[in-house]
Amino acid sequence: GTYASNGLNTTAQGMVANVVWTLGGTANYNSSTAEMFYTAERGETVYSGRPKAFVGKVGLMFPSDYGYATGGGSTSRSTCLAKEMYNWGSGTYKTDCAGGSWLFNSSYYQWTLSPRSGYSSNVFFVNTSGYVGNYSAGDTRGVRPVVYLKSSVQIADDEMDGSSGKPYNLSY
Repeated sequence: GTYASNGLNTTAQGMVANVVWTLGGTANYNSSTAEMFYTAERGETVYSGRPKAFVGKVGLMFPSDYGYATGGGSTSRSTCLAKEMYNWGSGTYKTDCAGGSWLFNSSYYQWTLSPRSGYSSNVFFVNTSGYVGNYSAGDTRGVRPVVYLKSSVQIADDEMDGSSGKPYNLSY
């Protein structure tokens, strides 16, 4: 409630949907591609006794969101999506796959919503090098709030392309 009510103006609050956020995770972080993370995130594999979902307006990005946000750079997008995201932190994968993801920020570690299912307190994050790893949730890392928009929300101006210079204007 705090971010939704204090971080967004009244108009923006009215655009945000209350949704089910799934909390499925995987133990195989070093061999998971974006598609493997996506499947695990929507599954029911969690650490014993942990919830499998919650209902709310604000969450964090999933590892698969970060993966699917890549354009690929000089490496094809399909090559990036076929590569384990643990390996996106070096060489061509760092430049093209991580660097080609509009969600990547080399200045900050970013927590994701997905837990590492084999450990009681580990959560996946995106490293400043671009790879997806995991660490204890008590560690300090950055967060990037994520919301789902209501289906009634529309792009109000066709001249905008969603870039930082021409961000979408939304209405509902």
